[in-house]
Amino acid sequence: MAVSNVSGETEFHVTEGDVGSSLLAPVANQTSQWLTPSSAGLISVQSTRLDEWIVSHDIGDVELLKSDAQGFDRRVIESAGKFLSPDSIGAILVELNFHRFYEGQDSFYGIMESLCTKGYFLAGMYRHYNRAGWLWWADALFLPDREPYSTQF
Repeated sequence: MAVSNVSGETEFHVTEGDVGSSLLAPVANQTSQWLTPSSAGLISVQSTRLDEWIVSHDIGDVELLKSDAQGFDRRVIESAGKFLSPDSIGAILVELNFHRFYEGQDSFYGIMESLCTKGYFLAGMYRHYNRAGWLWWADALFLPDREPYSTQF
């Protein structure tokens, strides 16, 4: 099952390196194995929105939401719907891509804007990867913009 911004059946792009598989197609002519389509190509998977999954599993408050959805992260996080609030989700750790790896991937600007308008702030960046001196991606921690983490001084 995949988490998406819509529930139902969807296509999933399988790559030679499992870490690159995504709901999005890799940009063509990549030299990396993790972005090279596998012989399996596209497979059909069931998808669900986070808000539907939270309700169906009777989940209370979420202390930490981690998203590493290979370029689909803003849509995954926003699928939390009414739960995308510091009142329901205490912290969000999300992988931000700084280069284009997938067709139609979510931008790091869009993810930051989305989370900041929902009451979070960028608290730190961790586990980054760079190649040839250029930052490719990093995990970003977003915390509620209120006590005890408030950016208001």
